[in-house]
Amino acid sequence: YKVCLFSYGQTGSGKTHTMLGDQSQGSSDQSQRGIIPRAIAKVVEASKANAKKGWTYDMSASYVEIYNEQVRDLLRAGSGHSDKHSIVH
Repeated sequence: YKVCLFSYGQTGSGKTHTMLGDQSQGSSDQSQRGIIPRAIAKVVEASKANAKKGWTYDMSASYVEIYNEQVRDLLRAGSGHSDKHSIVH
């Protein structure tokens, strides 16, 4: 399956909190996890259960931010979230 989660709204409306959850250092309250960590946990849990039945998987993920018509790859190692990609029309 291909999935896209899109969060749109006014600055300060809670998009990041909804998607990521409580990002406080040392926070271990599982009930405060956001959509992304909950979804990843479920996918990994299901893949491990099905791997015992002989299923195999090829998974990939991307995590980008689009802000002021600039796209930032948030998973790119070492990018410091400063590399920007243009949207070409």
